[in-house]
Amino acid sequence: MFAQVEPPDPALPWPEQVRTAALSMYRVFSRHPVVPLALATDRSNPTSPHAMAAMDDLVGALFQAGFDERGAWRALGAINGLVFGALLLSTGGFTGAPGVHAGEEQVGVYIRRLDPARLPHFSRLLAWTTKGGVEPPADFEQALDTLIQGLEATAKSGHSG
Repeated sequence: MFAQVEPPDPALPWPEQVRTAALSMYRVFSRHPVVPLALATDRSNPTSPHAMAAMDDLVGALFQAGFDERGAWRALGAINGLVFGALLLSTGGFTGAPGVHAGEEQVGVYIRRLDPARLPHFSRLLAWTTKGGVEPPADFEQALDTLIQGLEATAKSGHSG
């Protein structure tokens, strides 16, 4: 699956390289939710150079940004956490339909059990999710843009490690 990840154009600014790589990872893995599950549970550990090229490109963009090894490691963890976390949340444990938010099937259980008087904010948010407001790909892109803004600020501050 990693071999299907689109490599970013190295001529692009590093934030665009990170965005391209992360979006491609999200799209590839969302088509095959069992693969991220295998990766997250250590049932699969890609080690071939072909499979790891996507990670190498991503790390290269982080070094280009000025991150040292520790900073690149932490930034890579944040990006992977966002990609795989978004997939987990949007497919209900990597087993749901790709591109369909898990909330569409699972939020009803929470709504029936929550007391809106005690948890008014969370109840309001969950009710909104059942009305079709959740869009996993768009939600992921917004979270990715926010993460990249944070990485840019960190790289500029010189506190990359």
